[in-house]
Amino acid sequence: MTPVLYSEKIRQALRFAVAAHAFQVRKGSEPATLYVTHPISVAQILAAAGADEDLICAGYLHDTLEDTDRTREQLVDAFGERVAALVDAVSETKRHPDGTKIPWAERKQTALEHLRASTDAGVVALKAADVLANVRDILIDHAAVGDVFWASFKAGHVDQVNVYCSVIDEAAPRVELPLLQAELLLVRKRIAALAPPA
Repeated sequence: MTPVLYSEKIRQALRFAVAAHAFQVRKGSEPATLYVTHPISVAQILAAAGADEDLICAGYLHDTLEDTDRTREQLVDAFGERVAALVDAVSETKRHPDGTKIPWAERKQTALEHLRASTDAGVVALKAADVLANVRDILIDHAAVGDVFWASFKAGHVDQVNVYCSVIDEAAPRVELPLLQAELLLVRKRIAALAPPA
């Protein structure tokens, strides 16, 4: 089966993501970079690895529930239940029901537990592509400015590196897209080198 690299549905997902993330800026990027470049990168990674149409759409949309005012119902209406379910599965809940913020470490631990519990290969691939895109950006930005890069984040760089390594360790053995799996293993070595053991 030939992968669908581009279709009207995929183009619609790109337009949806651009509108949803309008004016958001990528944290830590130097110079400032529009946030939508991240979901675009995730979708491109998935397309290059041979993902199907719904998974590529989910790549474009994976942060819309977590970081914008878009709803799951809107995703279902526009892209179908599978795309919405994929996006929902990798979306972090950032606030408790009473409105207070959930601490970063707690959110990341919950996300890792959700990944471990998932039996959906699409969810694993989507999370893997998200992490791969994030780590690639970190490596590029860190190479450009050095350790000052970490100052724009609340969590310490060792904690962040450990989270990325933990997600890669969980996702890589289960990714069913060989190219994506190989890329994950390569960047894991590079990101781990930014926080060597004491």
